[in-house]
Amino acid sequence: MPARTLLEAPERWLRIAVAHECGHFQRRWISLFARSELARLHEEVQADRVALQLTGATLDELDAAVRAIAQFEPGWDEDTAAAYLGLRRQLLRTTPD
Repeated sequence: MPARTLLEAPERWLRIAVAHECGHFQRRWISLFARSELARLHEEVQADRVALQLTGATLDELDAAVRAIAQFEPGWDEDTAAAYLGLRRQLLRTTPD
């Protein structure tokens, strides 16, 4: 997570982001060895599920948190973020826990 996010993002989004990172920590060995892009994306979706569960966030709040953090990442623009979030939402709906 970019350091600037910690200073500027709303607290709600930070809570969602930290819960998402906790999701990675719970699955750290699986996440560490995710070698393909699809496997890495699947790990992101699993971490999203943890964030939703821990925070009670909606998918819209999750998207807002990702967008807030992405604005501080080099190379991310609105089109990239929209495509990424669309794919994650699709995977959240279609992949088992």
